[in-house]
Amino acid sequence: MYIREKANSTHVRLEGNLTLMDALEFKSAIHWYIKDKNLFIDLTKLNQMDINGLNGLLTAKIMCDHHAIDLTILVQHSNPLFSVLEKTKFQNQLTFRNSIRMEGMVA
Repeated sequence: MYIREKANSTHVRLEGNLTLMDALEFKSAIHWYIKDKNLFIDLTKLNQMDINGLNGLLTAKIMCDHHAIDLTILVQHSNPLFSVLEKTKFQNQLTFRNSIRMEGMVA
């Protein structure tokens, strides 16, 4: 996990896996960075995700909503996030679906 703070946003890049232990680390770390800055999560280098990773992203979304800050999740077409959403049948039900941006489409 790589975290870079800018003036108005915090950028988090996750690489490799977002499974049980990685998701716990992510949830613990992200708590300190959600303040008054928008949160940008880059998942383009993610290889694997499970339900724990999805829970971590949902936790980040809930925290962002609570603090009234924007969340952007950057993914590529074959991102593991989509597989988890499909397996859990949540692809059209999650509150962060409007936060997801495809790689190359972020201003």
